[in-house]
Amino acid sequence: MESNEKSLAWIRRDIAQLRQDGYAVRQPGITRGSATLAVPVLQDSTAIATLSMTTYGRSMTRPTIERHVPILIETARAIAAALGTTATS
Repeated sequence: MESNEKSLAWIRRDIAQLRQDGYAVRQPGITRGSATLAVPVLQDSTAIATLSMTTYGRSMTRPTIERHVPILIETARAIAAALGTTATS
């Protein structure tokens, strides 16, 4: 498989996981660097923006994700509503 095909396959898997979970996590490493938790702001099932929070990589634990995902999703829905869009996630 060519490099571009591998990249496209990885992107498709990542998007499928995002659609299933409703959020995405970028976590480059547990001991150093930053980590980001993000949710889409949706308009008629299309992402028009992203709402995210970033912290130290080691702080992005499962409990942190579980605590903040509902807050981020609720806020993303409020943003979509304020923009007059239909939030479907």
